[in-house]
Amino acid sequence: MRPFPFSALAAYLPRQRLPVRRKLQLLLAGSLAIALLLVAGMLTWLVDRDHEQRASREAHAMLRDVGRRLAEIEQQLLNSAISLARREETIASIALLTDYATPDNYQPLIFDEEKKRLARDLLHYASSNLPTEAVIYDGNGLIQALVQKSRQEGTLSAINIFSEDHYRLVGSTHTTPDWQPVNLPASIPADAAGLGEPPKPLLQLRRVERALLIEAIAPVIRQRDDAEQVAGWIRVALPYRESGLEELAHLRGMRLGLLFSGSFDTANPYALTAQALANAPPLADMPINHAQTDSPVNRARAFFDAAAMPLAQGEQAWLLAMADHESLRVEQALTHWVTLGVLAITLLVVVPLTGWLGRRWISAPLERVREGVHAFTQGQQETRIDMSPGDEIGQLAEDFNILAVAMRVREIAIKESEERLHAMIEAIGEAIMVTDPQGIIKRVNPAFSLITGFGADEVLGRTPRFLNSGRHDPSYFETMWQHLNSHGYWEGETWNRRKNGEIFPVWQVITSVKDSQGKLIEFISLFHDITQRKRSEAEIAYRANYDALTGLPNRALLAERLNQSLKQARRENTHVAVLFIDLDLFKRVNDTLGHAIGDTLLQAVAERMRQCVRETDTIARQGGDEFVVLLVDIEGSSAAGIVAEKIITLLAAPFDLSGNEIHIGASIGITLFPEDGIDVETLFRNADLAMYRAKDAGRNNAQFFEQAMTTAALERRTLEADLRNATARRELELHYQPIIDLPSGQVTGAEALLRWNHPQRGRIGPDQFIPLAEESGLIREIGAWVFEEACTQLATWQQAGHHLNLAINVSVRQLPDALSVTQILTVLARHGLSPHQIVLEITESVLLADAPAIQTWFNDAGAAGLKLAIDDFGTGYSSLSYLKRFPVHHVKIDKAFVRDMASDPADRALVDAILAMARSLGLSVVAEGVETSEQAELLRARACTLAQGFLYGHPVSAVEFDMHLAAAQPD
Repeated sequence: MRPFPFSALAAYLPRQRLPVRRKLQLLLAGSLAIALLLVAGMLTWLVDRDHEQRASREAHAMLRDVGRRLAEIEQQLLNSAISLARREETIASIALLTDYATPDNYQPLIFDEEKKRLARDLLHYASSNLPTEAVIYDGNGLIQALVQKSRQEGTLSAINIFSEDHYRLVGSTHTTPDWQPVNLPASIPADAAGLGEPPKPLLQLRRVERALLIEAIAPVIRQRDDAEQVAGWIRVALPYRESGLEELAHLRGMRLGLLFSGSFDTANPYALTAQALANAPPLADMPINHAQTDSPVNRARAFFDAAAMPLAQGEQAWLLAMADHESLRVEQALTHWVTLGVLAITLLVVVPLTGWLGRRWISAPLERVREGVHAFTQGQQETRIDMSPGDEIGQLAEDFNILAVAMRVREIAIKESEERLHAMIEAIGEAIMVTDPQGIIKRVNPAFSLITGFGADEVLGRTPRFLNSGRHDPSYFETMWQHLNSHGYWEGETWNRRKNGEIFPVWQVITSVKDSQGKLIEFISLFHDITQRKRSEAEIAYRANYDALTGLPNRALLAERLNQSLKQARRENTHVAVLFIDLDLFKRVNDTLGHAIGDTLLQAVAERMRQCVRETDTIARQGGDEFVVLLVDIEGSSAAGIVAEKIITLLAAPFDLSGNEIHIGASIGITLFPEDGIDVETLFRNADLAMYRAKDAGRNNAQFFEQAMTTAALERRTLEADLRNATARRELELHYQPIIDLPSGQVTGAEALLRWNHPQRGRIGPDQFIPLAEESGLIREIGAWVFEEACTQLATWQQAGHHLNLAINVSVRQLPDALSVTQILTVLARHGLSPHQIVLEITESVLLADAPAIQTWFNDAGAAGLKLAIDDFGTGYSSLSYLKRFPVHHVKIDKAFVRDMASDPADRALVDAILAMARSLGLSVVAEGVETSEQAELLRARACTLAQGFLYGHPVSAVEFDMHLAAAQPD
């Protein structure tokens, strides 16, 4: 395309110089004329475009309405088919015809009437529902009945009869059926195979010749042999033309058209191709917002939008939305003429007005600016244009005034800037060093001298090599220069040397400076001392990995070292030992001498253990009074045992701390890699188990891990888990052993003894589960259950006329909260029992507990009238002092003394002493473990009043104890 010949046009313009005012007038007139033409053309295009867009949006909205309406019709058809398929009468009839109406066994009197009944049902259904076609197929795929509405609202029905050649015809819904032969309509498949025999309800659009058919198919399901079976199919259909969708288009002033795949020929009325409609959206999922796109066909044909509809058997249909485009032309033409008239009137008014405003706003101000600039160029440097900066010309005058002033002060500003930059460099706290491209120092600031100790006069003219600390090899500096040359900067950590020889770390940034042509002119190095930061990082790392009290590695560092040791041991096939050390009697030191002495003791222990290991080994503090020793590259268990014995020997020696001679010991558990574990967690766990075995073996010794320890720990954990649910599962049971009055031989009371009936393990003795309950805290819950159960049984005996005392064992773990005196009295009151009927048996260790709360509990129990008994008296710290301090009513002689009192004079003498002491204090005595008559006679001769043991009865259930009471009553 050739450019417009503006040079030729210039030949027709006036050659004399035109003033600005005339040029502006010509420019404005020409601009307005061109603008008028552009606006007219644009408005014409916009009006046409607006009409087309509105029609397109209307067509899109109409297709969305059609899609929703079609979906409703499809759902109605599907619901109709499913409803017919689920009717019991329909299922029964189709099942009968499927099973028995065969050509060889066809009985017209039975099956023809059944088919007629089906046809009448379809006729009645079709007369009041949407479908225009309804067909029933049996399980063999044969048509048994159909209904087809005619356009005159009549209804045709045909049935298949094997004795006939074709079908029969039924009349309209308003007359008596007249059965006549008729051919099958072309739109109806001759058998169920034409439907595809779907096993589930199916909804689809199907092309019949050049028409669209909406059909729904539902299988008829019957129960046969306890299974579901397809007995036939129900098909209902509605032609698209009879769906009422055309009415929706008519309401919007539009028409609907249909195209089918395979029908794109020159004869179709829209001259469309499949490619033109390839991007048409599905009718069922038309987007809400209309996407404005060009129509794929000639707009003169008034086609505006299309939607795709997938059909059965892989076919495709398109629904077209059309409108009469000619009806919009008149409105568009009228709008065009009105627009042009308004623009012409506007032009006649605007041209004179713009000429006057041009002179006032542009010509006169420009003249004044021209005069001022001319005076300035003539050397009048003080020239100033006085004009209000209200527009661009006024701003131009103001800019000129500013420029004149700026030129006078430029030199002053440059000088002041250089002075400020110099002051800033001098005052900055980081060291600055400037060198030329060859590395010769040109300048340094005071911070450089302060950090390095070198004055400016000592470094100028030298290279920075005098700062080299010697810590970096040549490759370090080669890498630094490579990065600096390729990127223009480098930063990193460097070690420098001060003037006094001290080596210190700095964080350094080096930048290359280039001129406008890219030539290197100098290097600027900026660095600051990071010595303090390094110290802080080292301190943080130390605190994260070492124990603050002892200075030993902590648990995290120990695990890391053990991991590394295990990796090395695997590579070199060596052994690693883990010694888990727990200090014996350390808690007593903390409780008696205070935590300060305890901390000092831990430090002394750490120091002694350092003497027992090599430098390559690790001693770590696990926490509290627990330590771990890691022995690497050892020959076997003997080496670990030697170290353990050295530790035990050194720690057994007394410690002299602040004038206090302290004796402790150490219990040590030992595990070996790889024999006892191959990972950190397993070695730690097994060492811990071995340490507890050392505790159980009497403390102050070392034990190697054995696999049986793991088995025992798992067994204990399983037993504890079962015990937690034993009460809820009613596995616990109380047995009762009678307590006899020796002089009379009568039963005066009983002791409640807890038994556990485990569903898998059977009967578990209290010596197995009571210690476990105390350690796990379950004794609190179990003890409360025992007390409640025992009081319930005692109340039952009391109602039966048996006045007994009941002894109940109490653990120190229950006192004082889990079994408070208030709770005891509440339970007794609920069962109607007196506090004097209950004997709470406690061990001597409970009395030795130095806890004010427990002592208060004893006093409250005595004040409430509860009886207290000392169980297993004589086996512990038997003392008259606590018998006098606490409200004790009974003592029970341990069965170990009663068992041998007949043969052992020492045991007999001890029993005599206990009886004498009890009489002097006014206490009653119960002798446990009486198994022979000889033992009973010896006790009776010594005036012992109460006894219990196998001689008088074993611990039995409440039912058996009732029988014992009944047998003991006098006739």
